Amino acid sequence: MDSLTGKLLVAVPQLADENFRQSVVLILEHSDQGALGIVLNRPSTLSLSDLWKQVTGHATTAEGHLFVGGPVEARLVALHTSNQWGNGEVIPGLFITYEPADLEKLLANPSAPLRVFAGCAGWGAGQLEGELEEGSWFIADAQLANVLTDPEWLWRKVVDGIGKRVVLERHDHERLPDDPEWN
Repeated sequence: MDSLTGKLLVAVPQLADENFRQSVVLILEHSDQGALGIVLNRPSTLSLSDLWKQVTGHATTAEGHLFVGGPVEARLVALHTSNQWGNGEVIPGLFITYEPADLEKLLANPSAPLRVFAGCAGWGAGQLEGELEEGSWFIADAQLANVLTDPEWLWRKVVDGIGKRVVLERHDHERLPDDPEWN
């Protein structure tokens, strides 16, 4: 299987695991040894301001909430659009920061959209491939607009995009009416 790094895993509607029900996961690493990703649409109730005071004792003007990146315990990471303190580029225009000193600089001077995550999603060798064979996930291209969109609607937005893509790939899209009621 080709690497899914930089792709989205989108939970199928039937996926019952509460950690991943209606989740959208950005894959950060995928190889023969396994996969690592971040659930994009699980905001917690903890504000970034309160989090940062707890972690560093300093204030931040960053708005929003901490996100739960998955059930596996991991250090804090941020996804954002500013390459100034990015430790790597995940997809074009989206950067990840995980080094504590860079996170501190990023949160002290939030000048671009960002999300901060605690935890991650992880799969051992062959585990993700097995889940894909079982039909637990759709695969979609990660787009910057989707990654930082309203988390409440992210799953539906990506699923709708997958549905449209499937329809357009399988049908003569020029013959499809704009309004489905015209069928």
